Amino acid sequence: MNTYTWCLVALAGAEAIGAWGLWKAAAAAARLEARLARQHEALALLTETSESGFQAVAREVARLADGPARPARKPSTRRIKAAAGRGKTVRDIAAAEEASEGEVRLRLHMAAPQAQGERRRAALRA
Repeated sequence: MNTYTWCLVALAGAEAIGAWGLWKAAAAAARLEARLARQHEALALLTETSESGFQAVAREVARLADGPARPARKPSTRRIKAAAGRGKTVRDIAAAEEASEGEVRLRLHMAAPQAQGERRRAALRA
């Protein structure tokens, strides 16, 4: 074998080693790209979660800054009975008490036997 042949064999070996190194570098680049894609997805999820959490906190702070909510007053049978005695309609009483008309009617119905019982007891005491 002459020198020319040895040079060609050495050059072919060098090209093979270079090609193998290039192939390994391309595989490493593909792995790196996949890792970066996963990191991007994780960061996007973290950002979305943080933003929604901050918005929830801001809504809660705004709600608390408006002052304490007025507690809903339970309809009182005594107030309903007194309003009915003053001649108010069931609809007006329900609007004032923030209750349904059915609840107002029920409380008026429940107040009627109480009133009869009180009258009976008052008559027995007298």
